[in-house]
Amino acid sequence: MKNEEFTRYFVENLPDKVYRAVIKLCDRFLEKRRSLSYEQHLIAFASFEQFLRAHTIPYSIPRSFEYSGSSTYQREEAIVDFFRTIKQTIQSLPWSEQSKLREQSLISTWKQKQNLQPKQELNSLSQDALLRLIQEKDNLINLLIRQVETALQRPSFYAENYHNEGNTMSEQRINNDLSGAKFGGGFANRDQHGGTFNDYSKDHNLTEAAAEIQQLLEQLSQTNPTSTNAEKMAVVAKAVDQIEDKPTLKQRMINVLKTGGTEAFKEAVDHPLVNVLLAAIEGWQEGS
Repeated sequence: MKNEEFTRYFVENLPDKVYRAVIKLCDRFLEKRRSLSYEQHLIAFASFEQFLRAHTIPYSIPRSFEYSGSSTYQREEAIVDFFRTIKQTIQSLPWSEQSKLREQSLISTWKQKQNLQPKQELNSLSQDALLRLIQEKDNLINLLIRQVETALQRPSFYAENYHNEGNTMSEQRINNDLSGAKFGGGFANRDQHGGTFNDYSKDHNLTEAAAEIQQLLEQLSQTNPTSTNAEKMAVVAKAVDQIEDKPTLKQRMINVLKTGGTEAFKEAVDHPLVNVLLAAIEGWQEGS
């Protein structure tokens, strides 16, 4: 396949995964929304908004968030409308607009690393460069899908992360202390642990895994930008890839997840991306 043909195929087909992921996340939320708490609505919204921003998909904040007097019910309904509107809008776009958004989404990912001008973008890339971009895009998409899924299932896991990073919901902050909530069970600030804290400091497996992950995250943070949420997600995706290339380290991380040592692990690793990394690999224990 010639470079030009490969580029055309890449633009027209592979980015569909982004849009399939958007539809999947909308369907997942709308399916579960009646069983979700108010906090779960907020965190699912923040996670999904991050996904849209990372892929340069246009959207608008629900107007209900603009008024501090809005009730909890009104805000929940606004979030439901947000998910429903995003899904319907993407599904109803004419093909020309879909193609334009796909290319814009790809450009946003590549420009962060290459600083290319729009007209230079995909036409100037070799097949190897495009394949690398495909892998980076897939990793980021899969990571953010897992993040939203985890937010729906265990919202307290993300409360600290989104409170510290901030979000764009007008007049709304997610309460960082969810230790008294009826779901998820007892995560709060790093110095404030609802639920039982188990001492894993003597666990050799956890100690070694924490040391390796600390070093890995520091190295990746030094060689890659981490200013935006999308850049942070990209760093975590690279960390996941490197862990998977090291069977011993991967097994240690699976053991940490299986033995319930995630809280101790977060205490042992002094890095702002540790929460996101743990969320990204949470599914490993199910497949092991």
